[in-house]
Amino acid sequence: RKEKMAGIYTEKEIYGDALAAQKSATSEMNKAANECVHEDVRKTMMNILNQEHEIQKSVFDDMHAAGYYPTPAAEDKKIQDPLSVMLSLSEKDLEDERVQICIDEMLEEYVW
Repeated sequence: RKEKMAGIYTEKEIYGDALAAQKSATSEMNKAANECVHEDVRKTMMNILNQEHEIQKSVFDDMHAAGYYPTPAAEDKKIQDPLSVMLSLSEKDLEDERVQICIDEMLEEYVW
């Protein structure tokens, strides 16, 4: 509904505020999880962070479905296949263990 809800805010404004709040919550929860010293606390923070991401996705999906958050299709020239991405990395990038883990996962899922 595009009319003002209770004469104050439109549905789009309410969704926009909810999405902004969720983005902020996930950002702060991520920082908190990264700084946890105790593993049990970190696991709990990560569970909460995952729940917050699910809420954020739900709000985004509702906004998108209502036409409040359009996402244009990517142009073909902006889409790269995973193998091309891997082949374009520098030697320094390839030495990074995190990059190697991502490459392995990406190749397993999309190529092999």
